[in-house]
Amino acid sequence: MLKDIPPPRLAGVMLFIGNTVFVLGLTVAESVFPGYSVSNDFISDLGAPIAVPLNPPGRLTIHQPASIIYILSLSILTVLSLEAALQFRKAFPAKKFWKVFLVFAAGLVALPLSYIPYYVYAGQQIMQPISNVPAPLIAGAIVHDALSGLVFFFGGLSAIESRRLVMKPLDRLFPIAGTIAIGAAVLSGVGVNLGLGPGGIERIVAYPILVWALAFGGYLIGTNVGSVPPFTTGHSTSQN
Repeated sequence: MLKDIPPPRLAGVMLFIGNTVFVLGLTVAESVFPGYSVSNDFISDLGAPIAVPLNPPGRLTIHQPASIIYILSLSILTVLSLEAALQFRKAFPAKKFWKVFLVFAAGLVALPLSYIPYYVYAGQQIMQPISNVPAPLIAGAIVHDALSGLVFFFGGLSAIESRRLVMKPLDRLFPIAGTIAIGAAVLSGVGVNLGLGPGGIERIVAYPILVWALAFGGYLIGTNVGSVPPFTTGHSTSQN
């Protein structure tokens, strides 16, 4: 059945399902996490306290069912994003967009995997100095933080690059979403949260990417494209 769907439309299905599942999983996880604050807590805290290994002391408390709901929804998003990237490669073999999106999808892979050390050491009290922290926990925290930045940047860049693949007014709206995401990521990276708190500014990074993915997925599903979607009038159809 899926083999009969043109690659861009199938990619749209993967984008739409994956991001819908993640948004729902994120909302449910926030709702069942005791005392969770969208302003003060990072999105990744839903899975495990990512910052504790690099900022001891602290206890590795994993709240269930919030953690498993969040990690499962993130894993589904990862798998479907990778499949979408493969379909984009078939649809746009000479286009820059699919290469940018592939980096975004590949970066997602490490995020759910980075939680494994936290489950191994769950419930333990992490003491100072940092030399007392188990190496797998430090590795998991570093990988998670580094890959989160890469995912946010290339997610925003994917939104900007997709402008060449859609018609007006989306060709102007998608770059705005991508620019907001990248700009907020830079502010978050240097510790500026605009009064929103660390979790609030992180959501200004993540939500524009999620909204773009849902809109772009819906566009690809709903457009009668055949093998490729129409290109925006006024844009060149050639990319590096």
